[in-house]
Order: sequence, then C-alpha cells, then structure tokens
Amino acid sequence: MEKSVLKVSVGIDMAKDTFYCAIIYLMFDQITKCKGTRKFSNTVKGFDEFMKWVDRKVKVDNTISYTMESTGVYYENLACFLYHKDLTVNVVLPNKAKKFAESLDNKSKTDKLDALSLGRMGAVLILRSWNPGSKIYVKLKKYTRERETIQNDRTRLKNMIHAENHSAFGESVCIKRFESRLKMLDRHLKAVDKDIRRLLNSDTEVQIKVNKIKTIPGISTTTIAVVIAETYGFAAFTNMKQVASFAGYDIVFKESGQYSGKTRISKKGNSHIRRALYMPTLSAIRYNETYNEFYNRLNERKNNGLISGTAVQRKLICLMYTLWKNDTEFVPNYKKLKSCVSNVNAA
Repeated sequence: MEKSVLKVSVGIDMAKDTFYCAIIYLMFDQITKCKGTRKFSNTVKGFDEFMKWVDRKVKVDNTISYTMESTGVYYENLACFLYHKDLTVNVVLPNKAKKFAESLDNKSKTDKLDALSLGRMGAVLILRSWNPGSKIYVKLKKYTRERETIQNDRTRLKNMIHAENHSAFGESVCIKRFESRLKMLDRHLKAVDKDIRRLLNSDTEVQIKVNKIKTIPGISTTTIAVVIAETYGFAAFTNMKQVASFAGYDIVFKESGQYSGKTRISKKGNSHIRRALYMPTLSAIRYNETYNEFYNRLNERKNNGLISGTAVQRKLICLMYTLWKNDTEFVPNYKKLKSCVSNVNAA
C-alpha cells in the first residue's frame, strides 16, 4: 500500500466557526482515494485535534500538503498554524477552486464536497506553497486597504453633496451632515497616510528600496505601498510574467478554427494594484519620454487609449519589480544610454 501512494493531500474547507477536511491519496495509477473526512472547530483546540486526527489517518511516509481557499480572513489562523509547523500549505483563489470543482462534475455543493474537491486539487495539481510574508507587509496591506475604503467613501460622499447642492429639493441639513462626515474621513485619511509612512520608515531596507522606486516619474509613496503590500515585497515572484499575471495584466487569447477574437488582459488578478497604478500611468505617459513614445506608438496601431494605457500600466509594474529586485534606481532613457555605451565600446 505504501509503495502505491504517490501523494497525500488534505483538503480544508474553512468557515467562520468550523472547518471540514478530507484526506486524499493520489495513487501511482493516478486514481484518488479518500481516506477520511471530519469536521473541526476553527479554534486552537480544533487545530490540535485536527493534527492528531491526520496523524492517525495517514499511514504512509509521504509528505502531506494542506490545501484551502482564501476565504475572507477565516483561513488565516489555520494556515499560519500549519506554516509555523513547517508543513506545506497551499492557499488557492476561490475562482480556481470553483473551476476545479466544476471539472469533477459535482451537482451538489456542501462543505464536505468542497473539502474533497480541494483535497483532490492539492493531490493532482502542482500548487505554489503559501507563506504569510513579513509582518511589515501584512500591516502595510491592512493600512492600504483601509486607505482605499476611505477614498471610496470620500468619493461617494462628494457625489452625494454635489447631488444635494444641485437638486431642486436639496436639504441643507443633509448637506451639513455629509460635509461633517467628509471632514472626519479627511482626518482619517491623513492618519492612515501617516501610519503608512511611519511603517515604511521603520525598516531601513524597505525604506531604501521605496526611495529608489520613487525615482520613477509619477510614482508616489502611496502607490508603492499598495504594490509591495499586495505582493508582500515581491517575495514569491521570480520573473516579470508572474508579477503581470498576479496583477491581472496577462494577455488572454481566444482562437478556435477560423475564429480569432480580440486579445485582452485577463483582469483575473489583484484589482487593488490595477486601481493604484491608474493615475501614475497617466502621469508617466505625460512626463516620461520613454513611456510617452511607447504609448503613442501603440495608440497609433490600436487606436484605443484604454488598451495603450493598460500596456503602460503593465510596463510600470514590471519596472517596479525590476528596481525592487535589483535594488537600483530608475534611469531615464535607459535603452538609448545603453545603445550609446555599446556604440562607444564597439568603436
């Protein structure tokens, strides 16, 4: 039996108070077998009981991987618990887990079936191991997400004030309350910005890298904070394609027979990064000669400012990744300078 087991995976379906788990064996003949399912409480006591249960059920020496969805924040405690025990943890996006479950042709949906699906997913696929990242990026992510929420609330309130001011039946009392809430949000926004700067300055290495990325025209501290918070300082990335895919800038093709659809970005990635890069992209197009030329050249061919602007966003996130990984500053007209140096050396 031991020799016929290729891989052991534990699928975990998380909820607020409980979690359902399923132990799956992947056999050498590529058949998956369920060795047990059980429900536990989402508490430290439940985690200990879960580990004892897995030890009793798994009778082989294979390394065990634990697969779960990134469901809100409910998965975090168990994921960190397993990670600090040096166990392999896979955290997958809900849409990927859903697509895999659909491929199993399950007509029903229960916590038990979800756990079984995640267990099979961890058994048959090669998934990227999860890690919680450095604490500074975890804190920074909370601050940048809070800042985004405040900005959205400010925009909504400004629109409500504008509507009341221009309405034939506007109420001055409502406008005063809206303006009072807007002032409160302004104070909160300043406080969050202060916390973001304080946190970035608390780590010397991070501070130095942030200052180098700020040499890119149009890129502010806030934009950098969002990008490195959402990517945990680019810790899990090894190339620019991975970064672009994570942010949803990867290109999607649709072709079948004689049909050839339009190419587009997937948008199946981190929307917070795309939102943060929108305004800096407009600035880069206007003030950065390299990106201005690239934008105009692409726009002449595509005749679509949105597509051309998105391409610049992709270039910006890749540039930020390169500067962060190489610990270097931005050099304007880098390609032209490199070409000049090559010509001098050749002469």
